[in-house]
Amino acid sequence: MSKRVVILGAGIGGIAAAHELMQHVKGKHEVLLIDRSDRYEFSPSYLWMLNATRRLDQITVPISRVERKGLKFLQATVQTIDPTAKIVVTDRDSIQADFLVIALGATTHMNGLESVAKAGHNLYTSPGAQAIQDLGDQPAGRRVAVLVCSMPFKCPAAPYEAAMLWQSRLNKYRPGTQVSIYTPEPGPMPVAGEKVSNQLVEMLRRKGILYHPKHAVVGMDSQGRLDFGSSRAEFDYLAYVPKHAVPSLLVEAGLAAVNGWVGVDRHTMCTKFPGVYAVGDCVGISLANGKPLPKAGTFAHGQAETAARNIVAELEGRNAQHRYNGHGQCFVEMGGWMAGRGAGDFYAEPNPSVKLAMPGPWNHLGKVMFEKFWLNKMY
Repeated sequence: MSKRVVILGAGIGGIAAAHELMQHVKGKHEVLLIDRSDRYEFSPSYLWMLNATRRLDQITVPISRVERKGLKFLQATVQTIDPTAKIVVTDRDSIQADFLVIALGATTHMNGLESVAKAGHNLYTSPGAQAIQDLGDQPAGRRVAVLVCSMPFKCPAAPYEAAMLWQSRLNKYRPGTQVSIYTPEPGPMPVAGEKVSNQLVEMLRRKGILYHPKHAVVGMDSQGRLDFGSSRAEFDYLAYVPKHAVPSLLVEAGLAAVNGWVGVDRHTMCTKFPGVYAVGDCVGISLANGKPLPKAGTFAHGQAETAARNIVAELEGRNAQHRYNGHGQCFVEMGGWMAGRGAGDFYAEPNPSVKLAMPGPWNHLGKVMFEKFWLNKMY
């Protein structure tokens, strides 16, 4: 008997799950992908918009293109989920599923930091990236700041890449501009370990970027400065990483706790509800050292493939025994066609085993090829 697998979210996790499923169930079972948008923007490339090496139209594809693989796409906004009955209610229809893959990501907001949002540009949106790109021809001698508003946030390397790429572009138009980073983290990418963190600090130092860890922003003061409680920071231009939270509908569905994330078996990616899997940024996974697994596309991709393989196993009457191994990698763009690459086993015990490769043009090319793969093969 034909079954229906419903995937919620057409980002990296959702598409990776759909792609894996269609390799095994095409023509046998229905795979339905639901997303509120009709177009997908490859968000890792927002960083290249900062230094004007990408336009938005170059990193955008219509989601409906996935239908050529044999799955169905529904543009709709998910309103409620009943994970026990596996019923999804959207603004267009009520849908019964046999299996669910929840890949709704993390929501972003600036609640309590509205003044910061008004003063700066959101690094995690295409309008924000475009606004920063448009600043490229402003006068010289300015101070620019990159601000991380809270933890956790997706793509742990992104604010550091943004600072280096922004500086690379500024050097063409505004020599002498000072770039600074402010973050509540104790160091860059702390989950990767002290050695990797120190390597990133050194990369920033060599580029003349000022790094200010353990700076948790509380707002703006009366003089328009960033307020960190015990200190203040002046700037002329500001880019920020917004606050992140689990989608509220997942809390309402009983899949996530208030101020928490969706709980899953960190190996099978199954939730506490049979037949319901969750992957990507909406998920919370604790590592052996008690720290959370970072939120990044590399993990969403691997988790999604594991969830899809386990669903295939269940569809075929087998046990869901495929295991996600916690391996991941990310590129660290520096500008000037140079990039580093961090990779390793984040499930290693007692601490993740991660190394940061020396920066070089080959790593930059690797990210370019990854972008092309996603936009031309996965969709």
